[in-house]
Amino acid sequence: MAREARDGVFVCEPLVDAARGFFVARITAEIDRPEAAEKSILDGAGLDRILWRIAHQILERNGGIDGLTLVGILTRGLPLAQRLASKIRDVEGVGPPLTGLDVGPYRDDG
Repeated sequence: MAREARDGVFVCEPLVDAARGFFVARITAEIDRPEAAEKSILDGAGLDRILWRIAHQILERNGGIDGLTLVGILTRGLPLAQRLASKIRDVEGVGPPLTGLDVGPYRDDG
């Protein structure tokens, strides 16, 4: 997938880390300036900080894990929900219930 920009073309290249269970994309810019040809948007430490922040916001808004269930939409949402459940478990000492949801039967675009 490519998206044209004013000063060049941005190319989105998917990167999958199945062992860690997440999907990211590397965006490279094919432009006239070689020094700006590739830029990292988010590294592993940045992603971890974001997940910690989301986990804390979920706990804060819910008032703990009582009544909380995490639902990950298959296939990429489930690993994300698992990682959030792990962060919540680290904070609360017990993890929330977790399930996956297959929305395939309800899609109308295929």
